Amino acid sequence: MPTARLNGIDLHYDVTGDGPETLVLVHNVIANMSAYDDNAPAFARHFRTIRFDLRGHGRSSKVDTQAQAPDFYTFENTAADLAALLDHLGVERCHLLGQAYWGVSTASTFMARHPERVQSLTAVSCDLLATPDGQGLFDRLTPELRAGFERLHEVARREGMLAVFEARKETRTFWGERLMASPAILERFRQMYADTSPLTFLNFPLMRPAAKQAICDALARHRIPT
Repeated sequence: MPTARLNGIDLHYDVTGDGPETLVLVHNVIANMSAYDDNAPAFARHFRTIRFDLRGHGRSSKVDTQAQAPDFYTFENTAADLAALLDHLGVERCHLLGQAYWGVSTASTFMARHPERVQSLTAVSCDLLATPDGQGLFDRLTPELRAGFERLHEVARREGMLAVFEARKETRTFWGERLMASPAILERFRQMYADTSPLTFLNFPLMRPAAKQAICDALARHRIPT
């Protein structure tokens, strides 16, 4: 699978299928394009199907220091990466599918900036989440959930992402029974954790209310199917 230098970073991607229209699959945090290994062949029977590793994930570029991370991990940047990839591949318009917080936010931000390039927008496993101005990502969580994320952040700082994977697996409640009962799926998750930078996990971008409103306005104005 190729890697291209785009928007100032190395972006790892894959293209399969030769359908008349293009579908782009955008993964969530602590994942990479392999999250769609089971789905991409089916999509490729109908679409030219593009998937890629978001910055900080898989074989795409990562940053080395905490000082670099906040400006590197933004949805404006991930949306710009996507625009650069589509330009590189000669894609003028596409269907977008985003999975969970990072995937949905990246796809939606791209749509708000380039509505003329989006034929449809699909959000999977997440609606459009915005964090109120002046608050952090976890401020609205219950004390128990917030403490859980803070513990995992400390594990990531001290021991890395494989330790975060093991901590989540040991709880036996973070993932569903089907996943926990499948060694093959667990191994795929383990590899995705290993291929994610701890700084990515520690620096979730925030979707602020103004950005969410711009996305909603673009959807209404351009009547993009969702």
